[in-house]
Amino acid sequence: EETVAIMKSILNKEEIVEETLSKTQFSIIEDLNSANLKWLLDKGANPNYVRKTSSGRDKDTPLIFLFSQIGIEGESFTKLADMFNILISQEDIDVNLEVKHQTPLKKAKRRAKLNAEYQPLVDKLVSLGAR
Repeated sequence: EETVAIMKSILNKEEIVEETLSKTQFSIIEDLNSANLKWLLDKGANPNYVRKTSSGRDKDTPLIFLFSQIGIEGESFTKLADMFNILISQEDIDVNLEVKHQTPLKKAKRRAKLNAEYQPLVDKLVSLGAR
């Protein structure tokens, strides 16, 4: 529904604020849609956006959320890896941004223990200085 709202705004030539673009990243990641993620980031979405819970507490970031997806393997993993590469290619991405004692590296390592496909993503985070 967030994506539909953005598309309507585009069609109506309305200004789309960074907050809206940033919030939409999470549903795009959940849908494994790398083309839309790239588009959002190109339009000004913040790759370090900290999503809040309904009570206003910090919840996660797009990169942490990406590694929170469960049961991703095969073709779906390839899509997830594409989105990972899009996120880490952002000039201002913070691979060490911690939210609720979670970092992208901690989440990625947890996934790699269950699925070896994630190990190259862990290695890439480490090469970028993730701790």
